[in-house]
Amino acid sequence: MLGDRRIAAAAAGGDSALSSGPGPLFCREVSANLIHFDTISPAPWPKNAADKPSQNRVRGGSDMNILVVEDEALVALLVQEVVEEAGHACVGPAASVGEACALIDSCHVDAALLDIWLKNDEFVYPAARKLATRGVPFAFVSARAADGIDPAFADRPLIPKPMDERRVKGWLEGVVSERASGQP
Repeated sequence: MLGDRRIAAAAAGGDSALSSGPGPLFCREVSANLIHFDTISPAPWPKNAADKPSQNRVRGGSDMNILVVEDEALVALLVQEVVEEAGHACVGPAASVGEACALIDSCHVDAALLDIWLKNDEFVYPAARKLATRGVPFAFVSARAADGIDPAFADRPLIPKPMDERRVKGWLEGVVSERASGQP
């Protein structure tokens, strides 16, 4: 697992309670008014600094770090479960574009599953553009029809809701295969 200690901070009315101790923290999940933090044990990096990854890994031993952007809590948990069952680490889930962009900037993201239309009529496209400029593969998981997607992203896979777990796992396997073969 990510660490040996789990810390939860509940935010109520603008106040937050956070118990902390030694070691770095990583925000693993934000849902409703509950934020789950995990400590990350220092990775046993090689002595050669050039061999270290350039960004933070979420969990050692996982094939990939998958960003999940989904504003509906139950759907987000389902997507997270599918990602983890497939042997990958879930980054997020993020419920807004701001959260998604912050995770993209602060975490190593190998691939992403994005809901298109988030709460408050917010569209995920700014996060999608950020991922595209970094060469990170992503798929949309949405109830929107393919012709309702921004034309700039018409070439991206669409996994329709209600989500079929096999399609998500199949897409993740395809990304792993592309990485292994060195394809972009």
